[in-house]
Amino acid sequence: MNLLLAQRFAQLRKEAGFSQEELAAKLGISRQAVSKWERGESSPDTDNLIALAKLYGVSLDALLLSENAPEVQETAQKENGPDEKIPFDSKPDAPAAQEEAVEKRKPNLRQRIYQFLYPVYVPLMVLLYLLLGIVFHWWHPAWILFLTVPVFYMGIYRGYPILAACLYLAAGSCFSWWAWAWVVFLTIPIFYGLYHPRKNRQ
Repeated sequence: MNLLLAQRFAQLRKEAGFSQEELAAKLGISRQAVSKWERGESSPDTDNLIALAKLYGVSLDALLLSENAPEVQETAQKENGPDEKIPFDSKPDAPAAQEEAVEKRKPNLRQRIYQFLYPVYVPLMVLLYLLLGIVFHWWHPAWILFLTVPVFYMGIYRGYPILAACLYLAAGSCFSWWAWAWVVFLTIPIFYGLYHPRKNRQ
């Protein structure tokens, strides 16, 4: 991430009087995430950019240095010394390019669903478990729902072995397919041999 943009995030936070912990709590993220933004190691996603702009009472353009850029750059140059070059696109079309970049970072439908479910997934599983238990008396095997929690938060790549265990237990408990459902565990090396998130994004 642009060093100047990282310094902008830190500047706005300090001007608003927030510590990194307070800002993280308001955004519902970890303090480490805020720290990485301000060190230039990562960038906020679209939802957090919008939340930051609202929280600081500035436009998205101002947050992304489309406005007040000369003043911020001058301050950053004083802090870093005259010999250190700070990358900043000052071309007239920079705001349009930044808006286009933000537009590209907007989450798709699957990402929006994930962001919606992220804070409520555990309570949702608890409610579903109670519903299946009270209405249908499926206390067993409905408890298998709780094994999906680490899969949801870890992601399919890291959580696939747990998912395979869930499928095995569900097949055995619901259909008594214990004798051959173990075959699902053989898909684990196949899965990791064929799928990798980084390769998938290329």
